[in-house]
Amino acid sequence: AIIAVSISTGSVLIWYFASYYDFEPSTKDNPFGINATVSYVHNLKISCIKPCGPVNAFSLSYTSQKPIQLISYNICGGIYCIKQGNFASYGRGGTPDSPIWGGGTTLGEIPWKVGDIVYIKLKIQPVMIKENGDIIPEPDKMTFIDLGESKIMERND
Repeated sequence: AIIAVSISTGSVLIWYFASYYDFEPSTKDNPFGINATVSYVHNLKISCIKPCGPVNAFSLSYTSQKPIQLISYNICGGIYCIKQGNFASYGRGGTPDSPIWGGGTTLGEIPWKVGDIVYIKLKIQPVMIKENGDIIPEPDKMTFIDLGESKIMERND
């Protein structure tokens, strides 16, 4: 009975950690030139239904040299991970001669602090931009990119 309890407890612990860490195959190859950071942002302007003032919050920001759509993220630090999936985030920036794609999202309640090291993985898919500005996703080219470690910085926006 002791062995069964031990095996059962071990299985629960493995399931617990596996549910936080995403073991989906990822690559360090980054042909899109993606950069991502986690920051604690002061005076972050967010949209909401009622009038909202600026807030202080942790935020994931990303940029890409090529047009992409962010599908999900997995950010881990210590034994804590946050995962968000099944959403679509993309934006444009830069200049016509040097386009930079980028966007961001707030991360909610997290136990980290400024200066902590986190590991960032992003699931993206490339998109094509038609001449009329329509965005056409390329789901057959979806990639889970391991961007490695990043130090949480503090920003005043």
